[in-house]
Amino acid sequence: MYGVVRPKNLIGNYKLPIEVRGLYDFWGNKIAEKIIAENPDYIINLLPKSYEKLLKIRENLEQLQEKNIKILNMIFVSKNGEKFSHNTKVLRGKFLKNVVENMRENFLESIQFEDNGEIIREISILVE
Repeated sequence: MYGVVRPKNLIGNYKLPIEVRGLYDFWGNKIAEKIIAENPDYIINLLPKSYEKLLKIRENLEQLQEKNIKILNMIFVSKNGEKFSHNTKVLRGKFLKNVVENMRENFLESIQFEDNGEIIREISILVE
């Protein structure tokens, strides 16, 4: 419900199922437009699948390509390569906490990412 937020915005603790409340219709393409207008090099996507629809990737693919904005979908995997599908909220939180606490000059180096030019890419994060 907050839409686009800044790093210092306070966010209350809540659980609002986006698909039940009609928030897709409410927000439309506004969130994606705002992110694209910021013209980032990368969008680090940690959204749950149900919220990922707010990025409207297919609808905005042409703009993303024109501006060379790349989307990195973070996928949490176990040592044997299986994707985590439950409790990923906790994993996303731990991942962000680790990134912030150990911030390096280049975030992409910290996740050992090499840009190969693809617009949408899955990045596997090993969970031990």
